[in-house]
Amino acid sequence: MIQESHLDLVSKYYGTRDLETRLLVGGRSNVNIHVMETGQVVRVPGTGAADRPSEGANIAALTVCETPLPVAKYSLYVVNDRNVLPVDDSHDYSGFPTGFAVMDFLKGVSLTGELFKDPKVQEAVARAYWTIHSSGVEFVNPASPFIEIGVYQKIIANQNTGYLPNDILQILQHMGDLSISLKESWIKAPRLSFGYPKLLHADPEFPNYIIADKANILDWEYGGRSKDWLYDVAGLLAENAHEIEPDTAHSWLDTVSRQYGIKVNPVAIKQRSFANLLV
Repeated sequence: MIQESHLDLVSKYYGTRDLETRLLVGGRSNVNIHVMETGQVVRVPGTGAADRPSEGANIAALTVCETPLPVAKYSLYVVNDRNVLPVDDSHDYSGFPTGFAVMDFLKGVSLTGELFKDPKVQEAVARAYWTIHSSGVEFVNPASPFIEIGVYQKIIANQNTGYLPNDILQILQHMGDLSISLKESWIKAPRLSFGYPKLLHADPEFPNYIIADKANILDWEYGGRSKDWLYDVAGLLAENAHEIEPDTAHSWLDTVSRQYGIKVNPVAIKQRSFANLLV
């Protein structure tokens, strides 16, 4: 839902309140507002576990990549009252929260379970991930499901847990034990033809993929530096399991195997899917 405080930021950025806006789908932690007159999307950041300064630096790295990437083009990312992107912009963004961002609107439709059944759509998503993983772009912060599990454990343990189960502390301990056990048996992601990726998307909800003549990948707040490209592949299945049928999942792994030139190990996929569900 778009609140008045969100529209206040939009009007402050554009210098007018006379704008036609609409709320975009997705955005559990953020509010994404399509500004019709400008063809842009304003992202108002929410609260959560995201490391906003690192996200800003990572988006800056995507912005300067010479290889055309399947991502939205950003013109603004605010960290501590300034635009951290490599663009000519010396404005003072006092009053804008860290993580406030403006990007081009991408035409297309959000990915769904029904769309994902289409082999051509699977090929488009696999190609988008391959392009990202092989781009050579290096993110600034380390990314790992085990790091993220630890972050969420601390957030939950430090909050008022009156609305959470009475045995929340035991649940947190069990999560920790599971992650340790999983980490001990972790299968290393295989080396690719170019070596290893230097980034991970790590936010594989279907609304973060826009399908048109190609697939574009949105939302980089949980991205980070990692060689484990299999986590992105498995995460898409785990995060959207309620919409993906078994035959579609098998087809997706075959599609990825062809795109990456490596036979995907089903055991490694199961491990990473489980880690994604823990997160």
